[in-house]
Amino acid sequence: MYVYAAPTAVNGAPLVVVLHHCFQNAVDAFVDAGWKRAADAYGLVVVLPDSVGGGEWFNCFEFAGLHRRGDGEPNSIRLMIDRAIRDYDADPRRVFITGFSAGAGMAVVMLGLYPELFAAGGVYAGVAYGCQHVSLGMRGCVPSTDPASPNAGGEALAALVPRSGGPWPPLALWAGGRDWVIDPVNSTFLSRQWAGLTGADTATGERRAIGLVDRTTYRDRAGRPAIEMNVIETIGHSIPVDIARDCGSARVEQMFSLVFDIGVCGTTELLRFWGLSPAPAPAR
Repeated sequence: MYVYAAPTAVNGAPLVVVLHHCFQNAVDAFVDAGWKRAADAYGLVVVLPDSVGGGEWFNCFEFAGLHRRGDGEPNSIRLMIDRAIRDYDADPRRVFITGFSAGAGMAVVMLGLYPELFAAGGVYAGVAYGCQHVSLGMRGCVPSTDPASPNAGGEALAALVPRSGGPWPPLALWAGGRDWVIDPVNSTFLSRQWAGLTGADTATGERRAIGLVDRTTYRDRAGRPAIEMNVIETIGHSIPVDIARDCGSARVEQMFSLVFDIGVCGTTELLRFWGLSPAPAPAR
C-alpha cells in the first residue's frame, strides 16, 4: 500500500484508489497517467495498492474467492481504504476507484463487492464482473459462474454480481478502438452489466463527439448519469494523456507504457465525471 496525500489536501479530502496494469507497479501507475498532478490540483489522497511482488496481475479474472465480501485481494484493498481514511482524515463519502486492464478488472470487482464504499468509479479497458480473461485479444467476456451468454443482455451479466445491495455507483468506461489486449466489446458488456444493476436505459443514450472522444451517457430512472462510455478509435491498450498539459509521463515509447499522448487527459476526464473540482489556490 502506497499513499500520496497532496499538499493541497485538507481534512475531508476526496480519496482515489488507483489500481495498476499487469505490466506496471503501483508507483508507475501513479506517474504514468498523471495522478500526482491531478492529486495536487484537486487536493486528493491517492491510495495505490501494489499486487503481490509488484508488477504482477491483480487476481481479478479468477472468480474463486472474488464472490464473497471479506475475502482475498478485494478485502485487502478495502482495508487499505479504511486505513487511509483514518490516517489522512479523508471523506468516506467521497471515495473513488479507477484501474486499467487487470487493475480495471479489480476495480469492477471492488465496485461489485463493496458498492457502498464508493461514490463513483472509472475504468480503462475493463471487463464485466464475473468474466475471465483467458488470452490476449479476447473478443468477449467468458462468464465464470453462469452459463448465460453475455450477449443475452445486461440482466444475465448483472446476475453475476453478488447481491450486496448497492446503491450502485456511477461508472465511467474508457476503451481504445484498436485495443488488441482487451477487445473494446468488453466495455460494451460491462456497460450492459452496469445498466442491469443501476436501471440505466441503454436504449436512450445521449451520444456526442468531443474531439477524438465518442461519448455516450446513460441515465438511471431518476435522470442521473449512471454510465459514461468513452471510446477513442485511434488508440489501443492505453489511457489517453496530454503531456503538453502536464497530464501523464513521456514514457510513451514502451510497448506497455499504459499511456498514449493524444491530447486527451484521461485523469481529468474522470475527475469531471466524478464531480470533483480543483482545490482552491492557497491564500497568499
